[in-house]
Amino acid sequence: MARLIIPFVLVFTACQSFDAKDNLGNRAYWHWLVKLAPYVNKKPDKVDWKDRFDERLKPYYRQKIEKQESELRYFQKKDTLCYFFYVNKDLSSLFEHYRGHGGRFQADESGEIKFLEILYYTPRWTRQEVKEKGKALFKEMVANGHVNRYIGDKEFIHTPNEDFYYNTSENRWDFTENSSWGFLKDIGETAP
Repeated sequence: MARLIIPFVLVFTACQSFDAKDNLGNRAYWHWLVKLAPYVNKKPDKVDWKDRFDERLKPYYRQKIEKQESELRYFQKKDTLCYFFYVNKDLSSLFEHYRGHGGRFQADESGEIKFLEILYYTPRWTRQEVKEKGKALFKEMVANGHVNRYIGDKEFIHTPNEDFYYNTSENRWDFTENSSWGFLKDIGETAP
């Protein structure tokens, strides 16, 4: 009897994957890549924060996805939450660097996001670091619902930090109460 159980366990663990392309069909993969783009990409300059989700901006975000070689690297559904790790090529870097956003969301039956929280934004990473560090962060997030043990470790997490936090009511990064960047808020600027 034990011989039958051991192979089954090995097959089950070997099939476990966080890879978004393994966990989503092609249609669902592109749906979520486009739906998440306004949350993780810079909005068009002349668009208000509240208007950045407007359907008319889909071509803008699709262009961003293509230009930044964006990908939904990891995706896992756990109960009612969908966990994601979204990666963009950092075009401002002189070298080939990438940045990732990890978080979770809830969606309705029609595929509309009802709640989203970005739990972390990474520093610039090489492709290999995205693979290794990105997976470590993602595993931690799915297992515990957070990445608290990595907060403050600048090798893994750029934001949140003492200056910025993710404001879920406005769906954007915002200044902490004692942010050293708070002076920008006083002149009407928003958090990066």
